Amino acid sequence: MPVKTTKWKPENLKTGYIAKWNEYPTDEVKIRVCRPGPLGTPKDLGKLWTDQKITWDEFELRYLLHVMMNKKAHQRLMEILAMLKEGKTVRLMCYEREAPCHRFTLKNMLEVFLDKEGYQI
Repeated sequence: MPVKTTKWKPENLKTGYIAKWNEYPTDEVKIRVCRPGPLGTPKDLGKLWTDQKITWDEFELRYLLHVMMNKKAHQRLMEILAMLKEGKTVRLMCYEREAPCHRFTLKNMLEVFLDKEGYQI
C-alpha cells in the first residue's frame, strides 16, 4: 500500500555509527541498514566500490535501484517513511564511521520522498 507523505520534521531523520549504538538516545528508532539486512549494500555492489571499479555516483545509482526493486528493501523503506510520518525519530545505523556510506544515500532518498507533499511510492 502506498504511503502518502505529509509534513515531517527533518531533524527526526538521523544517521549513526553502529559502534556507538548505545550512545544515542533510547527514544529513537534505530534501524540497522547494513548487510545482511534488506537495506544493506548488496555484496557484489560493495565489492565493485571497494575495488574502485565504479565511481561513488554509480554506486549510489545502483544502490537506489536495489532499494526500489528489491521487495524486502522497498517494504522496509515504506516502514521507515511511515515512522517518520508518525513523528518518530529514526536513526539509520551502519558500520562505516563517515561518508561515503550508503546510509547517507538512503537518508537523502527518504528526505526527497518526504519533502514531496503527497508523493506516493
